[in-house]
Amino acid sequence: MKIIFALFLFLPFNLCFAADPTVVPSVDLQRYTGLWYQVAHFPSFFLNGCDSSTANYTLNSNGTIGVLNTCFKNKSVKSTIQGTATVVNPSEPAKLKVDFGFFAKGDYWIVDLDSNYQWAVVSGPGKSSLFILSRLANIDATTLSSIVLKLKNDGFDVSKIVYDKY
Repeated sequence: MKIIFALFLFLPFNLCFAADPTVVPSVDLQRYTGLWYQVAHFPSFFLNGCDSSTANYTLNSNGTIGVLNTCFKNKSVKSTIQGTATVVNPSEPAKLKVDFGFFAKGDYWIVDLDSNYQWAVVSGPGKSSLFILSRLANIDATTLSSIVLKLKNDGFDVSKIVYDKY
């Protein structure tokens, strides 16, 4: 009886939190570098006022990745922010930590990746963040639909997705 009561208490608490997403088993960071267009994302304070945004990644000589995020409003640059991404554990190269300075640090987990590195999906613990990235500003509608369907099947709340405007 005590076990059933304990499970009863734990179950509602457990349902309040999403499980961590699974990351891709491997990523070639050299192929991952370059310009990515943000196609869609979950709302976040740092994207407020952006119609669209890009991320440009460069591989540094020390193995870290330089990050330059650019926010666009009315097709003009509204703001930029630079940072550094680091693989935390070499056995999980798709889990990175991004540092934009003293006030902005976060998890950058690659949870889905096209075999030709033409699109990627990035999230973090608890599925609280989501970014769908593409090498092209206008991703194919069929491809985008299949990505969103997979995210839904993986437990993401796809009703929160905001689509960027290019």
